[in-house]
Amino acid sequence: MKIYLKNEINLGDETEIIEQVFPLQLTAKQDSIYLTFTNEEGENVLIKAQPTSLMMTRFSNPKTVMRFTAAGDAEVQLPSPLGIQRLLSRTSTYELDRENQTICLAYALLVPQTEAVLADYRLKIAWTED
Repeated sequence: MKIYLKNEINLGDETEIIEQVFPLQLTAKQDSIYLTFTNEEGENVLIKAQPTSLMMTRFSNPKTVMRFTAAGDAEVQLPSPLGIQRLLSRTSTYELDRENQTICLAYALLVPQTEAVLADYRLKIAWTED
């Protein structure tokens, strides 16, 4: 199996598009789908997708944990040179389509204290048997 990631990042007036493909291990349990792969930096990544939420954990040092809930806010922990940064993800679109093997996610990363938007993201995740 393979996972296809397409991430469109908007930073003010600049837009960056990142497309990646990795070998994938998929596990389904009850209403959850677990997508596990190794990224280009050799870090294991786990995406747990449920009908109304998604959690992405990158097993870096320190670990990165991003949570997303359908039309809501969730905590994000990102490593930075200054230590762990705690931000908010504000999800505007979350669509898990198990039949077509896709997840579409649109969200903004915000500073919790001020709710200032750092960047807007549109992420499409797809997985295939090939």
